[in-house]
Amino acid sequence: MKKVTASKVKVTFMVPQELWEEFQKLVPPGKRSQILSEAIEKRLEQIKVLKEIELIETHQKKMKSKFGMLPSSVEDIRELREGGRDARLQDRG
Repeated sequence: MKKVTASKVKVTFMVPQELWEEFQKLVPPGKRSQILSEAIEKRLEQIKVLKEIELIETHQKKMKSKFGMLPSSVEDIRELREGGRDARLQDRG
């Protein structure tokens, strides 16, 4: 995980008591802020990915409503690869 060298802020937030007690048992005092920062950073990355997936799904729905179900191009791509540039590269090898 990358190290954050930006300025730091002190925050206060609520967590379930059982969770905090377990955290205190498992993580020594000098490491708690680092562990929490890393956990928040990791979760933020997950949230960003989920938002991007939502945008893609929204775009897909919009395109489907506008153009209907388009035929798959998988077979066309496979044929191009087999008979095109990729086939020539394989012949050389």
